[in-house]
Amino acid sequence: MISDGGDNASRTGYAQLREHLRRSRATVYTVGIHDLAQRERSPAFLERLASDSGGLSFFPAVLAQLDDTARRIATDMRRRYVLGFRAPAVQERQERKLRVRISAPGSGGWKVRTRRGYVALPERPSPSKSP
Repeated sequence: MISDGGDNASRTGYAQLREHLRRSRATVYTVGIHDLAQRERSPAFLERLASDSGGLSFFPAVLAQLDDTARRIATDMRRRYVLGFRAPAVQERQERKLRVRISAPGSGGWKVRTRRGYVALPERPSPSKSP
């Protein structure tokens, strides 16, 4: 997402946006482009949006740095791993925290970046099949 982070016409608040983001499981990378004198800007919003989704934020000082920013995002996307697990079933919607740690030998320099949690939803019954 390339933006100044300023909110000048939205109809959705951050809580709603965050809920949509959690449900989509999308990773958001934000690129903040703005003039320092610009009033409608919010780098903190862009950082929070990326962090909540497990992505990264970039704030290139000059437009010439956009190529490098795009390469860094592409590299990060290629180096990602997907971990899966099956959590116990829930009866109603629950927010759950998530923390991933590395405990392999020689992993001292590795960094783990992930979402801080997820929303567990009740399983829907399978549709019955008609003969």
